[in-house]
Amino acid sequence: MTKRRKRQKNTLPSITLHRPTGQGRVRLCGRDFYLGVYGSDEAQESYNKLVAEWLARGRKLPNHPKRKPRRATIAEVSDTGVEVLTVGQLVGQYQEWAERRYTNSNQAEIIFYALRPMTECYGSLPACEFSPNKLRAVRSLMVERQWTRSNLNRAISLVRGAFGWGVSHELIPESIHAALRLVEPIPYGAEGVKESQPKELVSDEMIEAIRPYLSRQVYSLLRLAMLSGARMGELVQLKPGLLNPVEVDGVRILEFSPPVFKTKYRGLARVVRFGPRSAMIINPFLNRGDDEFLFSPREAESERRKKMHKLRVTPLSYGNRPGTNRKENPQWKPGNCYSTCSVRKSIRRAVNTYNRHNPDNQIEMFTPHRLRHSALTRMRNEYGFEAAMAAAGHSSPSMTQLYTEKSSKAGRRLAAAAG
Repeated sequence: MTKRRKRQKNTLPSITLHRPTGQGRVRLCGRDFYLGVYGSDEAQESYNKLVAEWLARGRKLPNHPKRKPRRATIAEVSDTGVEVLTVGQLVGQYQEWAERRYTNSNQAEIIFYALRPMTECYGSLPACEFSPNKLRAVRSLMVERQWTRSNLNRAISLVRGAFGWGVSHELIPESIHAALRLVEPIPYGAEGVKESQPKELVSDEMIEAIRPYLSRQVYSLLRLAMLSGARMGELVQLKPGLLNPVEVDGVRILEFSPPVFKTKYRGLARVVRFGPRSAMIINPFLNRGDDEFLFSPREAESERRKKMHKLRVTPLSYGNRPGTNRKENPQWKPGNCYSTCSVRKSIRRAVNTYNRHNPDNQIEMFTPHRLRHSALTRMRNEYGFEAAMAAAGHSSPSMTQLYTEKSSKAGRRLAAAAG
């Protein structure tokens, strides 16, 4: 007879099916809570709410008697017959506004992921009933999911911002937002809260190590990001017709004004400059129309298929011939332009493949944003703070300070010289 496995101490209880009633059930501290129809959205929301409040109490249940979780519909109606705005509806309207407001950055995506734990727990709750203790319950769920302290505090601030937006549009009373502002941020060194660790700067050696697992297009984008310090969302917009050659002290450089960039809504200008080394990377991709993107996923996929065909060992008289097993309407088709997200996924696949093949020489995972951070730090150390600020396109020195790291080389040279 096999022994029953003990559940680990820090794992969360899962939803199980109560067969006699067909409801979802969760057991907390030896007591069963029924959540509604098993597999339904209402059951999942009730589970998230219960677990979040249970975590906020230190994995303890309240002292009141056992009762069923509240099961509210998405839109509730008050006693006066007026529809009550729920947390889920408030977040939905705020998300729509954020998508219209932040068209040149990924701020709308950041807001979506920051507010998702709250909607998972209290999506059907009337927004007027959301309280500071419920916000702390949501924060406990974030802690359980191993969110870092900085990201966690930033997410709580975005939650307050959503309710502040609701107040400004006269959707909820001002007292709700005022009460949520009293919830204190988690201080440094809090027990059980994960702290973000300083990450290693991306080096040229790291990019060269994963080069065999990248397409020619993505590799070129990474090299350009390291040389120019530009955002990946700007580099993917490169077209031959948008490159303006300029001669500086007898050296030919290329200037590029991206049509869409992060601070465009502020009325600022943005120019990305490419030197001779960057031009060598760009030149092989200029064999196309002025309005075509330099780096195309469709072109990368075509090159990948040709490479796989050359490596084919099975004779053409056996198996599938090229193109015979294609779907007429595939779910995914390669597009004409990369996005920051698609480049990030390509980097993740390449790093994971490299680490799997080289277990004794692992590479730390990095993102396109980390490339910009590393490039600007290198420029600051080699050419000074103002040069890094100009390459980054920042109008404020404090922003460049956040994007770069101070080098210890200058301090070491001073100590060696001054004693």
